[in-house]
Amino acid sequence: MFKLVALTLCAISAVRGVVIPLSHRDLAHYDSADLEPYSDYSTRYQLLDCASQHNTQFFDDCCHPLLKGQSLSDDRKPYCIPQSGSASVAPATAAAVPSVVNAAAPPPSSSAASPTTPAAAAPAPSQTGHGTWFTQNNNAGACGTVHQDSDKVVALDSAIYDNGKWCGKSITITNLANGKTVQATVADECPTCDDKYSVDMSQGAFDAIGAESTGLLNIMWVLEDFDGY
Repeated sequence: MFKLVALTLCAISAVRGVVIPLSHRDLAHYDSADLEPYSDYSTRYQLLDCASQHNTQFFDDCCHPLLKGQSLSDDRKPYCIPQSGSASVAPATAAAVPSVVNAAAPPPSSSAASPTTPAAAAPAPSQTGHGTWFTQNNNAGACGTVHQDSDKVVALDSAIYDNGKWCGKSITITNLANGKTVQATVADECPTCDDKYSVDMSQGAFDAIGAESTGLLNIMWVLEDFDGY
């Protein structure tokens, strides 16, 4: 009985101390009488990558040979059993890392409504009338500002001037005889214009589209924000 106990203790001690031999010479030290076949142990040792697991709990649990009569399923932890065709991974790194699939975003639906584009403001209507010219004489216009004769400013007929409603607005005037155009600013009222669609221009504005000697031009004009009368 004493010899049997001693033999068992020696076998267990051998299991805890055995590592895979590095050469055939070391195979002579493997206790084949009390341990699993060397070929089984060697194969499992490599599959479990035990060489890189020294001084770890995984090595203590999985990397020693089995005693004869023991089996992996009954006497070792589940992670000590090599996976088919690949090495097992130590418990500390055994958690599977979920793979990330970079799924392409679905193309936008062709039925999706496109952003609504604000409707462009309707252009101001054009008017036709007569164009004349006047001098400033260093006097302030009805809009309250003194201008030089060279400034491009105009006076509107009283009906359109409308108590200064259009003061400071931009007006574009075209000479219908030659197609020349000038842009000027509303600065005064014209109580003596031929009709409400006639425009009295400073010398600077008139000279840009016609000769003062003509005296009267047939014009077309567009006033900023003007919606007609």
